[in-house]
Amino acid sequence: MTCRTRSRAPTTCRTRPNCSCSRRVRHIQHSHLLWQPGSARVRCGINSAEWYRAVSRHQRRPSSHATQPRELKGRNAISYARWSSGKQAQGDSLARQTKNAEASCAIHGLTLDRQLVDNGVSAFKGGNLDLEASLGQFTADVKAGTIPSDTVLLLENLDRFSRIHPMDAQPVLSELLKTGLTLVTLQDQRVHTYEDYRANFASLMMSLMTLQAAYESSAKLSHRVGEAWKRKAEKARAAVASGGGRVKVAKLPFLD
Repeated sequence: MTCRTRSRAPTTCRTRPNCSCSRRVRHIQHSHLLWQPGSARVRCGINSAEWYRAVSRHQRRPSSHATQPRELKGRNAISYARWSSGKQAQGDSLARQTKNAEASCAIHGLTLDRQLVDNGVSAFKGGNLDLEASLGQFTADVKAGTIPSDTVLLLENLDRFSRIHPMDAQPVLSELLKTGLTLVTLQDQRVHTYEDYRANFASLMMSLMTLQAAYESSAKLSHRVGEAWKRKAEKARAAVASGGGRVKVAKLPFLD
């Protein structure tokens, strides 16, 4: 018997173990993705009664609810701002991140208790997670119970938290959220909690992809800066060897 489907992203047909259809189809376990009554259905041993029962079972399942920033109303918040170089400090990095945090608190009814700042601290090597840095000390205080676990930490984006490899950054983030802390990224208005990561795999994947993008961006910049300095060193050696004078060398830039 042939399976017919209009599925755009089909998966393996498991409705019948011995189904030999050449067109792979969704199976009854994916009933929430099956077609509505009146449209084309899988014809692989599934009768209408089975189809409706499967849909009904799915509709009774509790759906995972992603917390919205407005649901945090009345809680205390601490904002975190970070930038890596002195040149950024002379710009609007602090003003921009501070303004976004204050605006979010005003809109969602949070009380901004204080602001943490890591000035000239690169997240690519994980320096902002050390105890000498503001974020690292904050993390230690939350784990020790010095800071209440119902505090909301406000970040512009996850790249403010870390730019190290996501396989190393995710355990640090999870351990922090496991204390009960709530993290809000202002750029995409996402609320990050340990419970949400456990219940909603898509939310965890979104965070991993954001951390991966931040890591790759810094890794590419690190490679380009390293190559540029290598070329300058070669020019300097050539100039010294030929007695041709000096080569001007600028200050080594930081990685964001």
